[in-house]
Parts: sequence; structure tokens; C-alpha cells
Amino acid sequence: MQAFFIQGIQRKLFSVYYPAKQGESSKFILHIPAFAEEMNCARHVISQQSRAFADQGYSVLQIDLFGTGESTGEFSDATWDIWKLDIDSACQWLALQGANTVTFWGLRLGSLLAMDCMSSVNLKVEKLILWHPVLFGEPFVTQFLRLKTVAGIMNGSLSQVKITDLKQQIMSGQFIEVAGYLINPEMMTILMQLDVLKIDISEDVEIFLIYISNDNAPLQSKTVEATEFLKKKQCLKSIRHVKGNSFWAVHGGALQPDLLLRTLESCS
Repeated sequence: MQAFFIQGIQRKLFSVYYPAKQGESSKFILHIPAFAEEMNCARHVISQQSRAFADQGYSVLQIDLFGTGESTGEFSDATWDIWKLDIDSACQWLALQGANTVTFWGLRLGSLLAMDCMSSVNLKVEKLILWHPVLFGEPFVTQFLRLKTVAGIMNGSLSQVKITDLKQQIMSGQFIEVAGYLINPEMMTILMQLDVLKIDISEDVEIFLIYISNDNAPLQSKTVEATEFLKKKQCLKSIRHVKGNSFWAVHGGALQPDLLLRTLESCS
């Protein structure tokens, strides 16, 4: 494992690299992280999976996007377009290591970011491995803003705040603090308009969706709509359901063996 900074456009991106353990590799994976605290909660599991990839001959790069983790910048300055440029900077670094193609491995909102930027990066994206992917931005924003309304109810000071009011504040250009994160309205505005159905996805890419839950709940109707869309594009190779906890929602989660196995099968 190697830790260092990749020089992006006027910013430094903290990175961790797991080179393949079986000598020089021609197979490269870029992890695209989850949003806000979900990224921090998932770090241990992502590291475990990265080591498993390396053991199987894949070289894996993890990056902290601008304004997150150990990278430069404030979270409130981060925008979707800046993060897309960060992904391209990571791809350029992988190209210098000998990569001709790359697999994007996204977690949660990182999955939507992976799909949205794969046509603009400097490497051919061969596969998308998407863990419990967010495929529609607007409901994700609603869920995220709900953290603020719940906090208000709990402390009794913000009980009148409604999600519709918060969205209106965002649309008018106001910054909003949610769960300790000051959110850039430009970020949220783009997210509320973005979904997989609007992304130009190449038929050449192979997409593997992996959903994690303890109760094997059926997919929501909008998720089914998205999977049907991907099937028609002939790029969806598999949808897998594995039993496990929502490790991105709590600190100290562990990598479930079934998730490890199914993910490695997606790479083979």
C-alpha cells in the first residue's frame, strides 16, 4: 500500500494505491467514493476490498475527492464538476502507471459520479462495479436533507423546517449545513437534476450492480426502471443481491464474505 497526493487542477488529492501483488499488472481499478459521512464510514470495508483485489492481480487506486478526507479544499467549495475533474486526474495518474483501460468501482453516490464522468476521462472505462448504487440524484438529495429535519425534531429547534423549504433555499443559491457538512448549492442543484436515464452510457461498458441488505427487499420501482434502461442499452451484465449490513451508514463495518466473492466474480 502506498499513500501520496496526486496533483489535480490547482489542488492535491490524497490517494492510496494498492499495487497488484502478482507483479506488474495490466488491470486497474479506480474506487469512486460515497458522499459525505458515508465515505468515512466505508473506509475500512473499501480498504479490505482493495487488498482482496490486489491479491487477485488488480492494481487499485483510492482517492479523496476535493474537499473530502485528506485532500485539499473545503467540502463547501466542492462541486460535481470539480469532482469529475478529480476522477480524470486519477485516470491520468493510472495511465502513467501503464493503464490502457480502467474499471470504475463506485459506492452509493460514487456510482452515479462514475457513470456521469466515464465518457469524459482520459482512459477507456471497461467496467463499472457499483455497490448499492444511487441511480437517481433527486431522491438521494431528499434522503440527505432528511438528516437535517430529523436533527431539528430531535433538538426541538428546527422542527418546522421542511424538505421542500430546504430545496427551495438550495435552488436560490443558499448554502445549507447538514449533519456537520456545509453543502454547496451548486452541488445539490446538479444532483437534483441528474439520473442514470439522462446519462449517455456507452454500450461497450460492462455494468455490474451489487445490492447489499439483510432482508432481500425488492428493488424500488425507479431502480427497476433504471435496470430496464441499462438492459436495453445491452451494457448491464448482472444484478446481484448479497446479504450484509449497510456499512456505509455506521463506522467500523466489516466486509461481508459474500460481497467480497460476488465483487471478485464481477471482475473475472
